[in-house]
Amino acid sequence: MQQTVHKMSGDLNLKEDLNVILDQFIQSGWDLISVPSAGWKNGTVRTEDLIKAIGQADEVCGKCGCSLDPLYKSALKLLAMEPSGFRYQKLVRDRIPEIIAQDGFVPRVRVLDDGEYLLELRRKLQEEVNEFSESGDLEEIADILEVLYAICSAKGCSEDEIHEIRAQKRRRRGGFEQKLFLISKD
Repeated sequence: MQQTVHKMSGDLNLKEDLNVILDQFIQSGWDLISVPSAGWKNGTVRTEDLIKAIGQADEVCGKCGCSLDPLYKSALKLLAMEPSGFRYQKLVRDRIPEIIAQDGFVPRVRVLDDGEYLLELRRKLQEEVNEFSESGDLEEIADILEVLYAICSAKGCSEDEIHEIRAQKRRRRGGFEQKLFLISKD
């Protein structure tokens, strides 16, 4: 149990150190790092985008002698050491915050607007397809279907309507039962 407490304490220090650096980036007023740092803290900027911005800042200004110079590499190192579970920045199922709270953690969430929601649904679909490609697990197919139904709903299409569209296309073009692999069209 002590190892777990120590690890969580270490994760909190990591988070605090990163937040101190990001606050300095925000206070700098330099849009290249202040805007993505603020966005990352409020959950609107992804970690990879923050890393890219900090890397750019390090390239442009990393040796100018200002007080931020050593912070670029420190921030990049802290972000690389980011413990799993520290930052999700992704669309999750509706009950996930409740489950996180039951596990004794405090979930930080925000409600997406319609445009962000569709974008995150597409990202989630890709995530689930990748997981299925890696595992072949049928549970991943269920996740893919859940995301597809959410996309349909967000676009104003019911499950029945999408099944009818699928059936029409199947009648016109067929399914995949014959296992046909097209080599070329000569």
